[in-house]
Amino acid sequence: MDKWRTIHPPSFQFPDWERICHKNSVSGMLQVTSRVCLSNCVLKPSLGTRGHVTYHIPMLKLKTILLILALTLGLLYLFHEPILVQTAQFLTVNNPPEQADLIYVLSGGIENRPFHAARLYQQGIAPRIVVSVEAESPPIKMGLLPTTTEVTLAILDELAVPQADIITLDTPGGVTSTFDEAVLLRKYIIQHQPERVIIVTTAFHTRRAQWIFNRQLADLQVEISMVAASHEIFDETNWWRNEDGLITYLNEYIKFAFYLYNYW
Repeated sequence: MDKWRTIHPPSFQFPDWERICHKNSVSGMLQVTSRVCLSNCVLKPSLGTRGHVTYHIPMLKLKTILLILALTLGLLYLFHEPILVQTAQFLTVNNPPEQADLIYVLSGGIENRPFHAARLYQQGIAPRIVVSVEAESPPIKMGLLPTTTEVTLAILDELAVPQADIITLDTPGGVTSTFDEAVLLRKYIIQHQPERVIIVTTAFHTRRAQWIFNRQLADLQVEISMVAASHEIFDETNWWRNEDGLITYLNEYIKFAFYLYNYW
């Protein structure tokens, strides 16, 4: 091993491979062997006066990398809209409404979900609408705000859905997530044995909702159908142009990843 650690005299300088590479003098005084000269397609080492090895990217390779990068960015710019639309459409599951035993409208989305559920009810798709009771936040407990459940029930009442055809599902503390709503529906199905359930939620939420409901109800004899309610401001075709839409869709992908990690 000692022979590889020979100390060269200070006056000796290692040759610069970068300079001598491909340099064949006309007079034949300098010939560079293939062992020293490296191809234009690989990184070329240079030995400095202190014996340190550095690597240089050949100009041809650097230009190729920059060209590929520029083409990639150009394609993304030209086709960004179809890509963004497809990204949003993946989150949407919208089955054609068919006759069912009940309509389960998920909590939240009071601007669209109860309205869509009422339309399905008025069309005779199902004889009953099921609503889960949401957990109360501090302002709600202080009586400063109504609950989402109360607003949903008020909307259904205004849309001429009889109270006798509305079922509220409650659990201690109320539901706080789509997972809680799936667990609550499972208990109801075990007790009442419906054969087909329509789940109404906002379009961007349908994929995650379908996944968690299928997980919770996999061992029960019930058919689940997802029906998407359209958002009143944005949809799959323009969500990135609206601040709320951008936040909503990015958050939904994060939530979906969270569900896949925690409930798989």
